[in-house]
Amino acid sequence: MLTDPSFLSLFIIAISVGIFLSVYLLRSPFTLFLLIMGVFLIESLLGVGGISMGLGQFNILAMDLLSLFIMITAGVRLIFSSRWGRPSILLVFMFGILLLFSWLRGVGLFGVEKSTNALRAYFYFFAALLFTISLRYSADLFSRFVLWFGACGWALIA
Repeated sequence: MLTDPSFLSLFIIAISVGIFLSVYLLRSPFTLFLLIMGVFLIESLLGVGGISMGLGQFNILAMDLLSLFIMITAGVRLIFSSRWGRPSILLVFMFGILLLFSWLRGVGLFGVEKSTNALRAYFYFFAALLFTISLRYSADLFSRFVLWFGACGWALIA
């Protein structure tokens, strides 16, 4: 399987697209926010799991992949910022470590599927929190967030 030329070409394309998106989204974090709001809006309209893919017996939702991508992007942004050692950032990382231990304990007690399903909401919250502390705030950024939150809210109501 690993020596199959189609697999290798798809793997190289996926890595290339991932690197391009990482560099682009590091420079323009608001685009990532719009992507997340779009996926959230689609999943709200289609129902949870509307955008998902199967990996063996497990279901991977689009928000799972986006949250993982958000955490990687936020981690890179925090590593290269001067705010790395602040106590508030360390508290968020300790919260993430507690979530990891909670998930590992749940895997031992209930299995991977039940533990992961129970962790999803906390994982999304942690990814959003980590991404938020990696941003540099400005009045323009705040007004755009409010505008797009309002637009998605009206779209959900309509």
